[in-house]
Amino acid sequence: MNLGRIGGLMAVLSGLLLPLAAQATAPQGQVLACAILKAQIAETLEAKGVRDYQLDVIPVAGVRAGHRVVGRCEGGQKRIIYRRGQQV
Repeated sequence: MNLGRIGGLMAVLSGLLLPLAAQATAPQGQVLACAILKAQIAETLEAKGVRDYQLDVIPVAGVRAGHRVVGRCEGGQKRIIYRRGQQV
């Protein structure tokens, strides 16, 4: 396990949380669609060189210990979680 790489990845993900949280609602208070936010997160991750990951949209009730939540969407009703590993 490469701890330096894991630490760098954690810094990238942590750096995403605050800016994306500010984007959680669209202009004029409209609810941001999950697909749009997921695409924005993917774009940011890929621009930072992150590869082999998966983003999933799940209901709030589906969030479990160990999930890394990187976005909120649909008025807070759903979460976008990040997982390392190839997309399926």
